[in-house]
Amino acid sequence: MDEPQYYVAGGVRRSVAAREAGAATLPAMLFRDGFPPQPIDVPLAALHVPETKDVISRTSSRYRQVLVDLPRILTGTMNAPIEVQPLGARGQSASIPLAAVRLEL
Repeated sequence: MDEPQYYVAGGVRRSVAAREAGAATLPAMLFRDGFPPQPIDVPLAALHVPETKDVISRTSSRYRQVLVDLPRILTGTMNAPIEVQPLGARGQSASIPLAAVRLEL
């Protein structure tokens, strides 16, 4: 059976930083219509991001702050889960796999 796929509604930079650090999963809050938000550990390989976020700047202050916070995010000592939805849910923009996001200077 195919693994569920998820759309990153919030936390693209955290997802990219986790990917670059070699993490396999990331804490997430799953939002589904008709259900309360659910905390999950989402596999990075199952993530898709808005195609408008295909390039992330390594030098942006927001990305650099994520790098500082990443160890605490990954260990759960900093409550900063990404926000995900099931891929294909209503209202999502076109997306690309997280693996396709490039880091640039």
